[in-house]
Amino acid sequence: MTVVNDTGYLYPLGGAGNPSAMAAPGRPFLQRGSFTNATGSVEEVLVRFPSLCTNVTIINESTNATGTIMRAHFDTRTGNTKVVNSSAGSIGCNVPMAIGESVSMDVVCRDLYVSRDSQTVANTTYYTVIAQLSGISPLDYSISGSGINL
Repeated sequence: MTVVNDTGYLYPLGGAGNPSAMAAPGRPFLQRGSFTNATGSVEEVLVRFPSLCTNVTIINESTNATGTIMRAHFDTRTGNTKVVNSSAGSIGCNVPMAIGESVSMDVVCRDLYVSRDSQTVANTTYYTVIAQLSGISPLDYSISGSGINL
């Protein structure tokens, strides 16, 4: 949406069409949590940001060697083989992290999933998500369509 000011110039309101809204330093976001995989199950946690994030860091804080690989992805694994596809040597569209590893991404997103593959024993996975939030409401910015869910 644009507004005409008293000088006749058009300018965008604050939001997805305003570059300053994405470039300005944002509010911090921190979420720590854990989830337990039952034997042979795959669990995932949805992290939903209160506004669009511009940078996110995910840390695998697990300490048990049987929970070595945690994955971060932007779509649910439920019924979606494109996120994690173990056939034909493909790892799918996700970011794997071993114990103690972290990954930082400069991405615009409103949802992030954290998961772990099925294990032969029940185990607890610990994670931390740190993000920089913009002032843009997720309702003002549609993130869908071709190329989003590969």
